[in-house]
Amino acid sequence: MDLRRRAQKEIASSGLECELYISRSKSLRINIQDRKIESIESGHVTGCAARVIKDEKTGFSFSNSSDLKTLIEQAAASSAFMPRDPFSGFISPDAPLKEITLFDAAIENKTPEEKIRTALAAEDAAYRASPLITKTGSAAYVDSETEITIVSSKGINCSYKSNYCGVYVEAICEKDGQAEEGLGFSFAKNWAGLAPEHAGKEAGLEAVSFLKGKLIDSANLPAVMSPLVAAEFLEAVSGMISAESVQKGKSAFAGKLGKKIASPCISITDDALLTNGLNSAPFDGEGSPSKTNAVIIEGVLHTYLYDHYTASKDRVKTTSSASRPSFKSPPSIGTTNFYISRGKSSQSELLSKVTRGILITKVMAMHSVNPISGDFSVGASGFMIENGQRAFPVRGITMAGNLLELLHAIEEVGSDLTFSPFASNCGSPSLLISSLSIGGK
Repeated sequence: MDLRRRAQKEIASSGLECELYISRSKSLRINIQDRKIESIESGHVTGCAARVIKDEKTGFSFSNSSDLKTLIEQAAASSAFMPRDPFSGFISPDAPLKEITLFDAAIENKTPEEKIRTALAAEDAAYRASPLITKTGSAAYVDSETEITIVSSKGINCSYKSNYCGVYVEAICEKDGQAEEGLGFSFAKNWAGLAPEHAGKEAGLEAVSFLKGKLIDSANLPAVMSPLVAAEFLEAVSGMISAESVQKGKSAFAGKLGKKIASPCISITDDALLTNGLNSAPFDGEGSPSKTNAVIIEGVLHTYLYDHYTASKDRVKTTSSASRPSFKSPPSIGTTNFYISRGKSSQSELLSKVTRGILITKVMAMHSVNPISGDFSVGASGFMIENGQRAFPVRGITMAGNLLELLHAIEEVGSDLTFSPFASNCGSPSLLISSLSIGGK
Protein backbone atom coordinates (compact mmCIF):
# COMPACT_ATOMS: atom_id res chain seq x y z
CA MET A 1 0.00 0.00 0.00
CA ASP A 2 1.51 3.38 -0.96
CA LEU A 3 2.06 6.11 1.61
CA ARG A 4 -0.89 8.19 0.43
CA ARG A 5 -3.39 5.37 0.95
CA ARG A 6 -1.76 4.42 4.24
CA ALA A 7 -2.04 8.02 5.40
CA GLN A 8 -5.78 8.00 4.73
CA LYS A 9 -6.13 4.72 6.62
CA GLU A 10 -4.10 5.81 9.66
CA ILE A 11 -5.88 9.16 9.97
CA ALA A 12 -9.29 7.49 9.78
CA SER A 13 -8.40 4.88 12.40
CA SER A 14 -6.89 7.46 14.78
CA GLY A 15 -10.17 9.31 15.18
CA LEU A 16 -8.15 12.52 15.68
CA GLU A 17 -8.11 15.92 14.04
CA CYS A 18 -4.96 15.23 12.15
CA GLU A 19 -2.81 16.07 9.12
CA LEU A 20 -0.02 14.05 7.51
CA TYR A 21 2.60 15.66 5.27
CA ILE A 22 4.79 13.35 3.18
CA SER A 23 7.82 14.51 1.21
CA ARG A 24 9.99 12.50 -1.17
CA SER A 25 12.96 14.24 -2.74
CA LYS A 26 16.11 13.46 -4.64
CA SER A 27 18.88 15.76 -5.76
CA LEU A 28 22.06 15.75 -7.81
CA ARG A 29 24.98 18.16 -7.77
CA ILE A 30 28.02 17.88 -10.06
CA ASN A 31 30.87 20.17 -9.04
CA ILE A 32 33.48 21.12 -11.66
CA GLN A 33 36.89 22.67 -11.04
CA ASP A 34 39.56 23.41 -13.66
CA ARG A 35 37.71 21.45 -16.36
CA LYS A 36 37.58 18.33 -14.19
CA ILE A 37 34.94 16.71 -12.02
CA GLU A 38 35.62 17.74 -8.43
CA SER A 39 32.73 15.83 -6.84
CA ILE A 40 29.32 14.32 -7.50
CA GLU A 41 26.77 14.53 -4.70
CA SER A 42 23.39 12.86 -4.75
CA GLY A 43 20.73 12.28 -2.15
CA HIS A 44 17.32 10.74 -1.71
CA VAL A 45 15.17 11.65 1.32
CA THR A 46 11.70 10.55 2.36
CA GLY A 47 10.19 12.30 5.36
CA CYS A 48 6.82 12.40 7.06
CA ALA A 49 5.31 14.87 9.50
CA ALA A 50 2.12 14.82 11.57
CA ARG A 51 0.12 17.62 13.13
CA VAL A 52 -2.60 16.76 15.63
CA ILE A 53 -5.02 19.21 17.29
CA LYS A 54 -6.60 18.21 20.60
CA ASP A 55 -8.47 20.65 22.84
CA GLU A 56 -7.17 23.59 20.76
CA LYS A 57 -3.58 22.41 21.32
CA THR A 58 -1.40 21.56 18.31
CA GLY A 59 1.18 18.78 18.49
CA PHE A 60 3.83 18.15 15.85
CA SER A 61 6.18 15.29 15.07
CA PHE A 62 8.35 14.24 12.12
CA SER A 63 10.46 11.29 11.08
CA ASN A 64 12.29 9.67 8.18
CA SER A 65 10.35 6.55 9.08
CA SER A 66 7.11 5.67 7.29
CA ASP A 67 5.53 4.43 10.54
CA LEU A 68 2.59 6.84 10.25
CA LYS A 69 0.66 5.39 13.18
CA THR A 70 3.51 6.08 15.61
CA LEU A 71 4.01 9.53 14.10
CA ILE A 72 0.38 10.46 14.79
CA GLU A 73 0.62 9.10 18.33
CA GLN A 74 3.75 11.16 19.00
CA ALA A 75 2.13 14.33 17.67
CA ALA A 76 -0.96 13.69 19.81
CA ALA A 77 1.23 13.18 22.89
CA SER A 78 3.18 16.38 22.27
CA SER A 79 -0.02 18.42 21.98
CA ALA A 80 -0.59 18.00 25.73
CA PHE A 81 2.40 20.26 26.40
CA MET A 82 1.29 23.05 24.08
CA PRO A 83 -0.83 26.09 25.02
CA ARG A 84 -4.45 26.38 23.92
CA ASP A 85 -4.93 28.45 20.81
CA PRO A 86 -8.44 29.09 19.45
CA PHE A 87 -7.01 29.90 16.01
CA SER A 88 -5.50 26.44 15.55
CA GLY A 89 -7.09 24.33 12.85
CA PHE A 90 -6.74 22.66 9.47
CA ILE A 91 -8.24 23.81 6.20
CA SER A 92 -11.11 22.07 4.44
CA PRO A 93 -11.27 21.59 0.66
CA ASP A 94 -13.04 24.60 -0.85
CA ALA A 95 -11.91 24.73 -4.49
CA PRO A 96 -10.47 22.40 -7.13
CA LEU A 97 -6.74 22.44 -7.79
CA LYS A 98 -5.55 24.03 -11.03
CA GLU A 99 -3.58 21.87 -13.42
CA ILE A 100 -0.07 23.16 -14.07
CA THR A 101 2.94 21.51 -15.69
CA LEU A 102 5.61 20.93 -13.04
CA PHE A 103 7.57 17.87 -14.13
CA ASP A 104 9.89 17.37 -17.10
CA ALA A 105 10.80 13.73 -17.71
CA ALA A 106 13.76 14.82 -19.85
CA ILE A 107 15.61 16.01 -16.74
CA GLU A 108 15.14 12.64 -15.09
CA ASN A 109 16.02 10.70 -18.24
CA LYS A 110 19.30 12.46 -19.05
CA THR A 111 22.30 10.30 -18.23
CA PRO A 112 24.91 11.31 -15.63
CA GLU A 113 27.38 11.70 -18.51
CA GLU A 114 25.10 14.21 -20.26
CA LYS A 115 24.73 16.20 -17.07
CA ILE A 116 28.50 16.18 -16.52
CA ARG A 117 29.01 17.48 -20.07
CA THR A 118 26.52 20.25 -19.34
CA ALA A 119 28.47 21.37 -16.27
CA LEU A 120 31.76 21.22 -18.20
CA ALA A 121 30.23 23.24 -21.04
CA ALA A 122 29.20 25.98 -18.63
CA GLU A 123 32.68 26.26 -17.13
CA ASP A 124 34.37 26.07 -20.54
CA ALA A 125 32.22 28.96 -21.78
CA ALA A 126 33.53 31.07 -18.89
CA TYR A 127 37.13 30.38 -19.90
CA ARG A 128 36.36 31.13 -23.54
CA ALA A 129 34.75 34.47 -22.61
CA SER A 130 38.17 36.02 -22.01
CA PRO A 131 41.83 34.93 -21.80
CA LEU A 132 41.93 36.77 -18.47
CA ILE A 133 39.74 34.09 -16.83
CA THR A 134 42.27 32.03 -14.87
CA LYS A 135 40.03 29.79 -12.77
CA THR A 136 36.54 29.26 -11.46
CA GLY A 137 35.55 29.66 -7.84
CA SER A 138 32.86 27.07 -8.44
CA ALA A 139 30.94 25.62 -11.34
CA ALA A 140 28.12 23.16 -10.98
CA TYR A 141 25.16 21.38 -12.50
CA VAL A 142 22.25 20.77 -10.12
CA ASP A 143 18.84 19.21 -10.34
CA SER A 144 16.12 18.43 -7.84
CA GLU A 145 12.94 16.36 -7.83
CA THR A 146 10.24 16.55 -5.17
CA GLU A 147 6.95 14.76 -4.55
CA ILE A 148 4.62 16.24 -1.93
CA THR A 149 1.49 14.62 -0.44
CA ILE A 150 -0.89 16.07 2.15
CA VAL A 151 -3.75 14.11 3.71
CA SER A 152 -5.94 15.34 6.57
CA SER A 153 -9.00 14.46 8.61
CA LYS A 154 -10.69 17.53 7.08
CA GLY A 155 -10.73 15.90 3.66
CA ILE A 156 -7.52 17.24 2.15
CA ASN A 157 -6.00 14.58 -0.10
CA CYS A 158 -3.61 15.98 -2.70
CA SER A 159 -0.24 15.30 -4.26
CA TYR A 160 2.13 16.67 -6.91
CA LYS A 161 5.54 15.93 -8.40
CA SER A 162 7.95 18.66 -9.50
CA ASN A 163 11.51 19.05 -10.73
CA TYR A 164 14.00 21.59 -12.11
CA CYS A 165 17.61 21.78 -13.28
CA GLY A 166 20.29 24.44 -13.31
CA VAL A 167 23.90 25.43 -13.83
CA TYR A 168 25.96 28.23 -12.34
CA VAL A 169 29.53 29.43 -12.68
CA GLU A 170 31.67 31.77 -10.59
CA ALA A 171 34.48 32.89 -12.87
CA ILE A 172 37.67 34.57 -11.63
CA CYS A 173 39.90 36.81 -13.73
CA GLU A 174 43.29 38.20 -12.81
CA LYS A 175 45.33 41.10 -14.19
CA ASP A 176 48.16 43.20 -12.73
CA GLY A 177 47.69 41.61 -9.31
CA GLN A 178 43.97 42.32 -9.19
CA ALA A 179 41.37 39.55 -9.11
CA GLU A 180 37.65 39.90 -9.80
CA GLU A 181 34.75 37.48 -9.79
CA GLY A 182 31.66 37.17 -11.95
CA LEU A 183 28.53 35.04 -11.63
CA GLY A 184 26.46 33.45 -14.37
CA PHE A 185 23.57 31.00 -14.04
CA SER A 186 20.72 29.32 -15.83
CA PHE A 187 17.89 27.52 -14.00
CA ALA A 188 14.91 26.00 -15.75
CA LYS A 189 11.82 23.86 -15.23
CA ASN A 190 12.68 21.85 -18.33
CA TRP A 191 15.88 20.53 -19.87
CA ALA A 192 15.29 22.39 -23.13
CA GLY A 193 15.32 25.71 -21.27
CA LEU A 194 18.79 25.22 -19.79
CA ALA A 195 21.51 27.47 -21.25
CA PRO A 196 24.91 26.41 -19.84
CA GLU A 197 27.04 28.24 -22.42
CA HIS A 198 25.18 31.50 -21.80
CA ALA A 199 25.67 31.13 -18.03
CA GLY A 200 29.40 30.54 -18.38
CA LYS A 201 29.92 33.40 -20.83
CA GLU A 202 27.97 35.73 -18.56
CA ALA A 203 30.19 34.82 -15.61
CA GLY A 204 33.39 35.40 -17.56
CA LEU A 205 32.36 38.74 -19.04
CA GLU A 206 31.10 40.02 -15.70
CA ALA A 207 34.39 39.17 -13.96
CA VAL A 208 36.45 40.99 -16.59
CA SER A 209 34.17 44.02 -16.52
CA PHE A 210 35.09 44.70 -12.88
CA LEU A 211 38.84 45.02 -13.50
CA LYS A 212 40.34 48.41 -12.62
CA GLY A 213 37.47 49.20 -10.28
CA LYS A 214 37.69 52.53 -8.46
CA LEU A 215 36.47 53.91 -5.16
CA ILE A 216 34.38 57.05 -5.64
CA ASP A 217 33.56 59.93 -3.33
CA SER A 218 30.54 59.64 -1.05
CA ALA A 219 27.48 61.21 -2.63
CA ASN A 220 23.75 60.98 -3.16
CA LEU A 221 23.38 59.75 -6.73
CA PRO A 222 20.67 58.67 -9.16
CA ALA A 223 20.98 54.92 -9.60
CA VAL A 224 19.98 51.94 -11.66
CA MET A 225 19.71 48.61 -9.81
CA SER A 226 20.38 45.47 -11.81
CA PRO A 227 17.68 42.76 -11.67
CA LEU A 228 19.69 40.51 -9.36
CA VAL A 229 20.35 43.31 -6.87
CA ALA A 230 16.71 44.39 -6.98
CA ALA A 231 15.69 40.76 -6.38
CA GLU A 232 17.76 40.69 -3.19
CA PHE A 233 16.00 43.79 -1.89
CA LEU A 234 12.69 42.24 -2.89
CA GLU A 235 13.55 39.17 -0.83
CA ALA A 236 13.76 41.48 2.20
CA VAL A 237 10.34 42.90 1.30
CA SER A 238 8.89 39.37 1.11
CA GLY A 239 9.43 38.80 4.82
CA MET A 240 7.85 42.13 5.68
CA ILE A 241 4.52 41.36 3.97
CA SER A 242 4.09 38.14 5.95
CA ALA A 243 0.93 38.37 8.07
CA GLU A 244 2.79 36.64 10.89
CA SER A 245 5.45 39.38 10.95
CA VAL A 246 2.73 42.04 10.83
CA GLN A 247 0.71 40.46 13.64
CA LYS A 248 3.82 40.26 15.81
CA GLY A 249 4.71 43.90 15.14
CA LYS A 250 7.89 42.91 13.34
CA SER A 251 7.19 44.50 9.96
CA ALA A 252 7.58 48.04 8.66
CA PHE A 253 4.36 47.43 6.69
CA ALA A 254 2.19 46.92 9.77
CA GLY A 255 -0.90 49.13 9.62
CA LYS A 256 -0.26 50.08 5.98
CA LEU A 257 -2.86 47.88 4.27
CA GLY A 258 -4.65 49.90 1.58
CA LYS A 259 -2.01 52.64 1.74
CA LYS A 260 0.57 53.79 -0.77
CA ILE A 261 3.88 52.20 0.20
CA ALA A 262 5.75 52.42 -3.10
CA SER A 263 6.01 54.35 -6.34
CA PRO A 264 2.98 54.03 -8.66
CA CYS A 265 5.19 52.16 -11.15
CA ILE A 266 5.62 49.29 -8.69
CA SER A 267 3.30 46.29 -8.73
CA ILE A 268 4.37 43.14 -6.90
CA THR A 269 2.85 39.68 -7.26
CA ASP A 270 3.37 36.33 -5.59
CA ASP A 271 2.29 33.74 -8.16
CA ALA A 272 2.40 30.07 -7.20
CA LEU A 273 0.79 29.22 -10.56
CA LEU A 274 3.39 30.98 -12.71
CA THR A 275 4.25 29.03 -15.86
CA ASN A 276 7.81 27.66 -15.52
CA GLY A 277 8.19 29.21 -12.06
CA LEU A 278 10.76 27.29 -10.02
CA ASN A 279 8.49 27.41 -6.95
CA SER A 280 5.16 26.85 -8.69
CA ALA A 281 2.84 24.25 -7.15
CA PRO A 282 -0.88 23.39 -7.28
CA PHE A 283 -1.32 23.78 -3.51
CA ASP A 284 0.53 25.28 -0.57
CA GLY A 285 2.02 23.64 2.52
CA GLU A 286 -1.42 23.04 4.02
CA GLY A 287 -3.15 21.77 0.89
CA SER A 288 -4.89 25.05 0.07
CA PRO A 289 -5.23 25.60 -3.72
CA SER A 290 -2.49 27.88 -4.99
CA LYS A 291 -3.30 31.45 -5.99
CA THR A 292 -1.90 34.43 -7.86
CA ASN A 293 -1.72 37.11 -5.17
CA ALA A 294 -1.42 40.77 -6.19
CA VAL A 295 0.41 42.10 -3.13
CA ILE A 296 1.16 45.67 -4.25
CA ILE A 297 -0.85 47.26 -7.05
CA GLU A 298 0.55 50.50 -8.50
CA GLY A 299 2.26 51.31 -5.22
CA VAL A 300 -0.66 50.44 -2.92
CA LEU A 301 -0.41 47.55 -0.43
CA HIS A 302 -3.32 45.31 -1.40
CA THR A 303 -2.80 42.31 0.91
CA TYR A 304 -0.46 40.60 3.32
CA LEU A 305 0.38 36.96 2.76
CA TYR A 306 -1.55 34.54 4.97
CA ASP A 307 -1.56 30.90 5.94
CA HIS A 308 -4.66 29.37 7.58
CA TYR A 309 -3.60 30.30 11.12
CA THR A 310 -2.85 33.98 10.51
CA ALA A 311 -5.93 34.31 8.29
CA SER A 312 -8.07 32.98 11.15
CA LYS A 313 -6.60 35.63 13.44
CA ASP A 314 -7.44 38.46 11.03
CA ARG A 315 -10.76 36.87 9.99
CA VAL A 316 -9.80 36.81 6.31
CA LYS A 317 -9.23 34.07 3.76
CA THR A 318 -5.83 32.44 3.43
CA THR A 319 -3.76 33.57 0.44
CA SER A 320 -2.46 29.98 0.23
CA SER A 321 0.96 31.15 1.38
CA ALA A 322 1.81 28.32 3.80
CA SER A 323 5.36 27.19 3.09
CA ARG A 324 7.15 24.01 4.13
CA PRO A 325 10.79 24.00 3.03
CA SER A 326 11.21 20.73 4.92
CA PHE A 327 9.07 18.03 6.51
CA LYS A 328 10.98 18.78 9.71
CA SER A 329 9.01 21.93 10.46
CA PRO A 330 5.33 22.88 10.55
CA PRO A 331 4.01 25.29 7.91
CA SER A 332 4.94 28.97 8.03
CA ILE A 333 4.36 31.86 5.65
CA GLY A 334 6.57 32.10 2.59
CA THR A 335 6.59 33.32 -0.99
CA THR A 336 6.69 31.27 -4.18
CA ASN A 337 7.47 33.22 -7.37
CA PHE A 338 7.57 36.74 -5.90
CA TYR A 339 8.28 39.46 -8.46
CA ILE A 340 7.99 43.08 -9.57
CA SER A 341 6.00 43.40 -12.79
CA ARG A 342 8.10 44.40 -15.78
CA GLY A 343 8.00 47.79 -17.46
CA LYS A 344 8.76 48.77 -21.06
CA SER A 345 12.33 50.10 -21.01
CA SER A 346 15.53 48.11 -21.43
CA GLN A 347 18.35 48.58 -18.93
CA SER A 348 20.23 50.61 -21.56
CA GLU A 349 17.24 52.93 -21.89
CA LEU A 350 17.15 53.41 -18.12
CA LEU A 351 20.87 54.21 -18.11
CA SER A 352 20.35 56.77 -20.87
CA LYS A 353 18.19 58.82 -18.50
CA VAL A 354 21.04 59.28 -16.00
CA THR A 355 23.61 62.03 -16.63
CA ARG A 356 25.77 61.09 -13.66
CA GLY A 357 24.93 58.23 -11.35
CA ILE A 358 25.67 54.63 -10.51
CA LEU A 359 24.64 51.18 -11.74
CA ILE A 360 24.54 48.75 -8.80
CA THR A 361 25.24 45.16 -9.86
CA LYS A 362 26.37 43.51 -6.61
CA VAL A 363 25.42 43.87 -2.95
CA MET A 364 26.67 42.17 0.22
CA ALA A 365 25.25 41.65 3.72
CA MET A 366 21.59 41.91 2.69
CA HIS A 367 20.72 40.04 5.90
CA SER A 368 21.35 43.32 7.71
CA VAL A 369 18.12 44.93 6.45
CA ASN A 370 16.00 45.76 9.51
CA PRO A 371 12.49 44.36 8.87
CA ILE A 372 10.87 46.61 11.48
CA SER A 373 12.36 49.98 10.48
CA GLY A 374 13.34 49.10 6.91
CA ASP A 375 16.80 50.61 7.42
CA PHE A 376 19.74 49.10 5.53
CA SER A 377 23.44 49.62 4.97
CA VAL A 378 25.12 47.14 2.64
CA GLY A 379 28.32 46.76 0.69
CA ALA A 380 28.02 47.25 -3.05
CA SER A 381 29.82 47.49 -6.36
CA GLY A 382 28.89 48.34 -9.93
CA PHE A 383 29.64 50.96 -12.55
CA MET A 384 29.70 54.72 -12.73
CA ILE A 385 27.18 56.14 -15.17
CA GLU A 386 28.23 59.20 -17.16
CA ASN A 387 26.08 60.72 -19.88
CA GLY A 388 23.82 57.67 -19.98
CA GLN A 389 26.63 55.13 -20.43
CA ARG A 390 28.70 52.82 -18.24
CA ALA A 391 31.91 54.74 -17.58
CA PHE A 392 34.13 52.66 -15.26
CA PRO A 393 33.72 49.95 -12.58
CA VAL A 394 33.17 51.02 -8.98
CA ARG A 395 34.10 48.87 -5.99
CA GLY A 396 34.35 49.06 -2.19
CA ILE A 397 31.32 51.30 -1.69
CA THR A 398 28.33 51.09 0.64
CA MET A 399 24.74 52.03 -0.01
CA ALA A 400 22.47 53.01 2.85
CA GLY A 401 18.90 54.11 3.28
CA ASN A 402 15.44 52.95 4.17
CA LEU A 403 13.56 50.27 2.24
CA LEU A 404 10.24 52.13 2.38
CA GLU A 405 11.87 55.31 1.08
CA LEU A 406 13.63 53.28 -1.61
CA LEU A 407 10.31 51.87 -2.85
CA HIS A 408 8.96 55.42 -3.18
CA ALA A 409 12.13 56.59 -4.97
CA ILE A 410 11.75 54.18 -7.89
CA GLU A 411 11.05 56.26 -10.99
CA GLU A 412 10.84 53.57 -13.65
CA VAL A 413 10.85 49.79 -13.99
CA GLY A 414 12.75 48.00 -16.75
CA SER A 415 11.62 45.20 -19.04
CA ASP A 416 14.37 42.71 -18.13
CA LEU A 417 12.51 40.70 -15.45
CA THR A 418 14.90 38.10 -14.01
CA PHE A 419 14.30 35.59 -11.22
CA SER A 420 17.14 34.81 -8.84
CA PRO A 421 17.43 31.29 -7.41
CA PHE A 422 19.86 32.79 -4.89
CA ALA A 423 17.19 35.17 -3.49
CA SER A 424 14.32 32.75 -2.78
CA ASN A 425 13.36 32.93 -6.47
CA CYS A 426 12.35 36.58 -6.16
CA GLY A 427 12.33 38.36 -9.50
CA SER A 428 12.74 41.93 -10.64
CA PRO A 429 13.60 44.01 -13.70
CA SER A 430 16.20 46.78 -13.53
CA LEU A 431 15.02 49.74 -11.44
CA LEU A 432 15.71 53.44 -12.00
CA ILE A 433 15.99 55.19 -8.62
CA SER A 434 15.95 58.96 -8.12
CA SER A 435 18.63 59.00 -5.43
CA LEU A 436 20.75 56.59 -3.37
CA SER A 437 23.13 57.43 -0.53
CA ILE A 438 26.53 56.06 -1.59
CA GLY A 439 29.40 55.82 0.86
CA GLY A 440 32.87 55.94 -0.68
CA LYS A 441 36.13 57.66 0.19
